[in-house]
Amino acid sequence: MACMGEVMTSSSGIIKNILSYNYSEKDVIKEYLNNVLPKNKKNSRYEVNLNFFEKGGEYIFDFTESAAVGFDSLLQLEKAYTIAESDRSGTNNMGFGIYSPITIHKDYLSVNLFIQDTDNGAYYSISFYNGDAVNPKITTHQGNLEDLEFAAEFVTLSNGTRSIWFSAPASKSTEIPTSIQGMVKFVVHKSSEITTHTPDKTDIKKSIGESYFDYLNQVGDHKLVINYNGNQIEGVDILAKPSSNLTPHKKEYELIGDPNSDFYIKESGSPEWHKLTKTRGISEAKSITEPVGQKALLTILWTDLVPESTETIDTSLRKIFVKVDGTYIFGEEYKASCNCLTRVVLEFECVNDNNFDNYIRPDANKSRSTLTDEFKHRLTSLIKNMTQSTHTKGHTKEAENAEKFRVWGEMCAKEAKTDFEVCGRGKCELCQKDLTVFDFKIKKRRGLPHAIWCGTCK
Repeated sequence: MACMGEVMTSSSGIIKNILSYNYSEKDVIKEYLNNVLPKNKKNSRYEVNLNFFEKGGEYIFDFTESAAVGFDSLLQLEKAYTIAESDRSGTNNMGFGIYSPITIHKDYLSVNLFIQDTDNGAYYSISFYNGDAVNPKITTHQGNLEDLEFAAEFVTLSNGTRSIWFSAPASKSTEIPTSIQGMVKFVVHKSSEITTHTPDKTDIKKSIGESYFDYLNQVGDHKLVINYNGNQIEGVDILAKPSSNLTPHKKEYELIGDPNSDFYIKESGSPEWHKLTKTRGISEAKSITEPVGQKALLTILWTDLVPESTETIDTSLRKIFVKVDGTYIFGEEYKASCNCLTRVVLEFECVNDNNFDNYIRPDANKSRSTLTDEFKHRLTSLIKNMTQSTHTKGHTKEAENAEKFRVWGEMCAKEAKTDFEVCGRGKCELCQKDLTVFDFKIKKRRGLPHAIWCGTCK
C-alpha cells in the first residue's frame, strides 16, 4: 500500500488559515456537530459521542456517530478532506471543521483516522499534519474500507462513523510509520492505549446544551443524543422564562436585508413591511411591497423588573443570539438603559455559501462571527423602544403589583401578631381604616418609606 508521501498534500496557505482560527475544544466540538447534525435530523436512533483523552502529554479526540448518514460517496469524502474543495454552507464548515483539532496544539504532529460503514458506503481516510506552524503540511489519502488490510472490529462500526485524532510533540515523529497501513495501525493502537478522559468543562456542557437545544429536544421519536466525555447532554433553552416572577413579553417578526444595506421588518402574520431604522426601530412611514433579499426571523423575549429591584442583570440575559438551521452559532451582548431581562434570537432557515448579506460578518470559525454595526444599531433601537414601551416608569401591571406587595409586607409585619394578619389585614397610614391585601393603595412619601393607604382620606 502507498506511503503518505505519494498522496494528496494541502497547500501551506490554507493550513495557516485554519491554524489562525485558534479553535478551542468547544469550537472543535461545534465544528464537528455542525457538519453532521443537519444530515441526521430524522434518524431516530442517532447518537454522537465526543471524547477527549490524555496520557503523558499525548492526546486523543474521538468522535463517533451511531445510526449515521455519513458521506454519500468516496468522492464527497475526498473533497471534504481536500479543504479547498469542501462544501461550506449553513452551519456546515466541512474541511475547515474536520481539521480544526490541529489548532489546539499547533506545534504537535497529528494523525487522523476516519472510518465509515453506513448504508451510503464503507470508506476510510488517513491524514497526517507535520506540526510545523511555520511551514505546515498535511498529507491525506482516502479509499474504500475493503481495501484496508487492517480494520479492527472496534473501528469498523455497524452503520456509523468514527474519527480519531492523535496529537503528540514533534519528538514522537520517529514512532509514526510512513505507510498508510502503518498509520492506521498506529492510531488504532494509540486509541486503545490512551483512555483517560480529560477533565469535564462545565462551559462546554452548557454551550452544547444551548447551541443544539432544538436537536436535543425534538418531539416524537427523533430526539437525538449527544454525549460528552461519557455524560449525556441536556438541552438548555435560551428562550426559557428568565429568573423573575414577572410575566414575560414576546414579539415575533420577519426581516429582509437587501444588498443596499437596508433592512425591512414586519410583525409575523402582518402583510405590511416597514423600514428598520436607527432611531425608532420600525418606521412609521407607509408600508411597502415585499423587498428582495436575505430573509430572517426575529424573536424578542423580555421581562420587566420594577425600578427599585435590586436583582442584578446578568449580561448573558441581554444578548442577541444568531441561529442557523436549528443551531445557535453565536451570541452577542448589546447595551440597554432600562432594567429589563431580554433575549433576542435572529434565525436564518437557509444560508448558502455563508451568504448572510448585511446582517453578519461571518468568520470561518462561525462561533466568532459578529453582527454588522449597521444592523446591530437598528436592531438595538427596535429592542429598546419595544421594551421601554412596557417598562416606562415601572408602570406595567406586574411591576405595580410587585411593588404593592413589597410595601404591604414591610408595613403590616411591624404590627401583626399572627402570620394571617401579615397576609390579610392592615391599617391606612393616615386614617387607620382597616384594609385588606386586596383593596389597599400605596402612599408615596418624600424622603420616607412608602406606606399603605385607603386611597380616599387626606
